[in-house]
Amino acid sequence: MLELKDNARAAECLKLIPPDVVPPQMDYGFHRNFQLYTGQISRENFVDIPDMEKKVLKRPGRVQLELVTMYYGLFAYCVYLGDEKGADEALLEALKLNIPNAFGYMNARKFALKRGLIKE
Repeated sequence: MLELKDNARAAECLKLIPPDVVPPQMDYGFHRNFQLYTGQISRENFVDIPDMEKKVLKRPGRVQLELVTMYYGLFAYCVYLGDEKGADEALLEALKLNIPNAFGYMNARKFALKRGLIKE
């Protein structure tokens, strides 16, 4: 939806998910994004490292992997709101985590290149 710039369709898709859905432990970052998009949490409370450390899979690097997903999701949220500065900041935060094979990193890099934030 982000690349299509179809905010109405994105909002419709969010309505398909029950707000009290309990995600699998491996989907912490996606769930936080969902909570942000639906107003269940604020941008100020979006990244909560102590909460992440308690709830994510207990694997090396998992907090960082969830964070890169979340920052890419925050980028999408900022674009939706028209907050270009916030969108750029979210992309740069995702790229700082440097997990090249992660979904969030790959997409953050693609958009950072398009937006002129980084060079090839």
